[in-house]
Amino acid sequence: MKLIAKKIFLLFSLILSPNFCFAAETLSFSLGYDYIITTDEPIKANLVDNSEILSVNPFFTIFNEKNVLLAHPQKVGKTLVTLLGDKNNIVLDVTVNPENAACTFKPVKKDWFEVTLLDQPPTFKDFEIDSPPINMEENR
Repeated sequence: MKLIAKKIFLLFSLILSPNFCFAAETLSFSLGYDYIITTDEPIKANLVDNSEILSVNPFFTIFNEKNVLLAHPQKVGKTLVTLLGDKNNIVLDVTVNPENAACTFKPVKKDWFEVTLLDQPPTFKDFEIDSPPINMEENR
């Protein structure tokens, strides 16, 4: 009963919101990886159509700004995630794929939200590990 009441409340909130966009952003997640959803404004509510496929929970930081969510894929499938902000709302069409050895997820940045891989290593360009030191006297 609680789930039905929550869905009805979110549906009315979406319809009555002046900035609601019915377009869905399509995302592809992989099992075995966690994802961070950050927004520019606090998230009032979030709804996942099928919580057996994807769990979305608040991710509290030291500043407690309520604008970060942790998405954890649980099994292969498709689901919709609805985020309600103060001024903006978004629907994410999420497909969870089987686990693969190399995750090729590219960060997604739109108007007011961003989705990134939780443990994504930084990308370094043009450096060598254990490169020999430069002899300053030879360069003179």
